[in-house]
This record gives sequence, structure tokens and C-alpha cells, in this order.
Amino acid sequence: VIHSDYKSIAEGFAMKITSLSHLALLISSILLSQAGGTELSPPPVSTTHQSSATIKIHVSSALGNPIPEVKVELEALLISELLHEIAIMEEKMLKLVFPVWILKSETGTQFQKVVRPGIYAIRVSAEGWKDESLDEIVISSGETKELNIIMELGKVISGRIVDEANNPLPGVEIRCSPWDDSPDPFVVRIQTDADGRFRFSTLNKGMYTLYTSKPGYLKDSIEGVEAGGDSIELVLRKGLCIKGILQGDIQGLGSSIKLELKGTGRKILSRTVPLIKQKECTIDTLKDGLYSFRVKDGDHLSDWGNRVRATSPEKAIPTTLIVYKGSGLSGKVINTTDGSIIPDARLRLSAKHFKEVRFTSTDNEGEYLFQGLPPGKYQLDLRTEIGRAS
Repeated sequence: VIHSDYKSIAEGFAMKITSLSHLALLISSILLSQAGGTELSPPPVSTTHQSSATIKIHVSSALGNPIPEVKVELEALLISELLHEIAIMEEKMLKLVFPVWILKSETGTQFQKVVRPGIYAIRVSAEGWKDESLDEIVISSGETKELNIIMELGKVISGRIVDEANNPLPGVEIRCSPWDDSPDPFVVRIQTDADGRFRFSTLNKGMYTLYTSKPGYLKDSIEGVEAGGDSIELVLRKGLCIKGILQGDIQGLGSSIKLELKGTGRKILSRTVPLIKQKECTIDTLKDGLYSFRVKDGDHLSDWGNRVRATSPEKAIPTTLIVYKGSGLSGKVINTTDGSIIPDARLRLSAKHFKEVRFTSTDNEGEYLFQGLPPGKYQLDLRTEIGRAS
């Protein structure tokens, strides 16, 4: 909607236009604003009974029985007479916020609300029942709109989650999403209770995937779970861990620290873990295997702790990581004959004051980098396919 004094006075309304008359009603209300003002002028409001309408909603099961603890929400999508009261001008963009009511019922089935003429939406929900909704309900002045909503029982996926000793696991987060490639997949999240039990009770018929997670345990998932099928039992395995103890230049490290982690592959992962007593760290939720890890946090860098076996927390022996800060050595390897760069050249760095020997290789640009070095003099040895140097 374009106004003479504003590039865009209204855009992106949270409503759907069902006819040209509804669009005309919206535009005419907006254009009631004064040419030089920033607030909408009040349109005339009738004080007769014709300025109101009634919505009556009957909610029940297919057998006509009340739905226990049913929740009925009535949302106004457009109320022309209230436009001037709830419009907010912000950065030349008109933002409309219409009310939402939670309806009450004495009988459990009949819900009623006196409203202004306009366009409304209704959402009905109850534990164990499929949600129902009605959109774009047009209410005219003086009209009594009667609506019947029949709810269906939702399909259920339920079960129990235990550990490897068959003890129930409370507080496990479970995410449920459709198994197929739905264009608009939904995700439902719940947690297991004190007995490790869970229950999704408002699902449609179909197949689902469950994802489980709990701190200290390995994440898991199960596909092809049928809604309405048998109760299932999932076993979560405790994650293994590796521990580190930091020495060296550890001043300035915070309450958590960033680590790099390598498994059997060449991929390097980044983990941020708590730093206990400014020197102890643990990487948990690991699978069985050998890992290498080091500190890489800002200008703090440590040696690699290589080929550390992941084990249970009570059996894990801390690996010492020497942390250095600030210093580094970098350069480029070239062929002096023709000036070409030499990738994949192998470099060895050592020093009398530096107890470890560092190795690295040049990248595709012939460049190399050693980080986290204590100050001092070093011996740098180079080996390539065409010769050696130091």
C-alpha cells in the first residue's frame, strides 16, 4: 500500500485476503491517516448492536463427547474498526497486532465470543488429540457464526529409554520428525520422565524418526518408527572421553577453552569445553577409538596430544598439553633454479630449549607455518623430492 508521504506505509500483513472487498476494506482504513501524520485517524465506530457479531464453536469427539482440557484459541486477522487503536508506525512500516483470545466453556463443548466484524482464525488443541484449525472465517455485522469442530485422537509413539545397565534415564531430549522428505517437516521435542518414559500423542498416521540426546551420552536416532505401533525401548550408551591437563603459558585462559580434535580421519573438529581449575579439560561423548587433540584458543596453542584412547571418565588418564602463546615461524619454500613454489615439502623444527620436534608440510602455495613457539633460536630442516636444506 503506497501513501503519498511514505514509500511504503504498509507491507507484509499477517493475514490472507479472501476477496477484493476485504482488500478494499483494509486499504480504505489505512488511507484514513492524515497526510502529514504518523498515526491512523479513528474511523467512525457504530454504537448499535450491528457493530458486533457472535462466534459459537462446538468442539467434540466423533461420538459427540467433550474433549478433556481442550484449548480453543480465537485470533483476529483483521478488525477494521480497531485498526486505529492497534496500528503502530515504526520506521515508516505499519505493523498490525491483533488480539488472541483463549475461550472458556462451562459445558466443555460450547465456546462463545462476542466480537467485532472482521476476519478470524480458530485453533483447537488437546493432549492426545490432533490439532484442528479453521482459517479465514469472515464475520459480518450482526451475524451469529456457528461452527462445529470434530477432533480425532492422535497417533501415539511411546516408549522408554535406559542405559546399558537397564537403568531408566530421565531428562533425555527426544525429537520426533516425519521420516519421509516432507516439504514442511515439523519437529516435536519432549523429555523423558523420572522413569525414562516418553510419549508423543498428537501425531498423524505415518512413519517417524526419533533423535535422542543427553549430556554424557552418545547421541542416537532410530528411523522408521510407526505412529500407533508398539512401545519401543532405546538404550543410550555412555560416551567415552579423553582428558587433558594444561601446563605452560596458561595465563589469560577463561572458564572454557577451545580445543581441536582429530579422530582416525584427517578431519579436524573444534570443541569448546569447560576449563576446571584453569588447567583441566575433558572432551566427552566420544566413541571408542584413538584421538589427537590440542589447545587452539586465540593466541594460545599447545602441542598435539597424539593417539589418546577414549575411555570411561573414571579410567581416563589426563594427557599433558604444553601451552605456548604468541610466537610463530612461517615462510615459503621455492626452487632456486626457476623460482617456482614447492608444495608438500616436509619441514622439521627443533631446538635445544624446545623439548619436542615439530613437523609440517608446505601447502599448495609453498607456504608453511609453526605456531605457539617459545622465543629462541631453532633448527629448521627441509626435505623435498629435489633435495634437502637446513
